[in-house]
Formats: sequence, C-alpha cells, structure tokens
Amino acid sequence: MRQRAQWGQASVEKMLGALPVIAGFCSRLRIRELVDAACPVRDTAELTHGQVIE
Repeated sequence: MRQRAQWGQASVEKMLGALPVIAGFCSRLRIRELVDAACPVRDTAELTHGQVIE
C-alpha cells in the first residue's frame, strides 16, 4: 500500500493591507533619516520625528 505524503500544519492567512508594503518602501527611501535631518528635536524628547512617523 502506498503511503500518503505528510504535510506540515495548515497555514493561516490574514489580510494585512498595505502597511507592510508601505513600511518596506519607507525604509528603502530612508524617510526616517530624512525627516530627522530636517526637523530638530528637543533635548527632552523621547522619540525623534522620524521615529514617530515610522
């Protein structure tokens, strides 16, 4: 008798929308670095403007 192929666990698909695509695109364009270079940050700030946008 032939044995059946064993497959891994069933996958789960989720709709993520465009955010992963946009995040990768922004990373390649280095938007965080450009914004940080253009916008000064106060000494008391916990995050830069680029980090907030990211």
